[in-house]
Amino acid sequence: MKPISQQEFENFLGINKISIAPNEEKIGRQLSSEWHNKRTIVIHLLDSDTDDYIFQVLQVLFNLEREWLVFPRYGSLEKIIKTPLLTNVCAVAVLSDELRELINVLISMKIERTIIDSDPYILAGSGDIIAAWDHHVFSDGFTISFSNVEKSTLFISALNQVGTEFDVVYSDT
Repeated sequence: MKPISQQEFENFLGINKISIAPNEEKIGRQLSSEWHNKRTIVIHLLDSDTDDYIFQVLQVLFNLEREWLVFPRYGSLEKIIKTPLLTNVCAVAVLSDELRELINVLISMKIERTIIDSDPYILAGSGDIIAAWDHHVFSDGFTISFSNVEKSTLFISALNQVGTEFDVVYSDT
């Protein structure tokens, strides 16, 4: 895992037309983007879903890209990826050979009920995808927003093969 500095992450957000909420809004470091509303997919997950099923769903997502960035809306990366090397780091890049570990971390957050402590975002290294693994995942769904319709179509096709229940919202703006 490669640490990403505050400046590097802000540059990434700027290039990919992603905004971060200012501190005075008191909503954490919420990410938003009108550019990523080309297609939004909300996957319906339940607390009762097996870890194997959740693993499959996350694996389908992570197979779309070779690199993913993890960024906590609240707290620090250290709470998500329990590594002391991540103290005072803004985000972390996770490469394809480390994605299994990331999936296990996300599943452990469900089991340990620690999602709400950090509400992590997972962003594709290309900047085309924003996924929110937040405390609403098991009540309102796992929301994934795309700026690239072709990638979202591949994702939908793979989700159908897994038998996933989801909703799709499309925008032509």
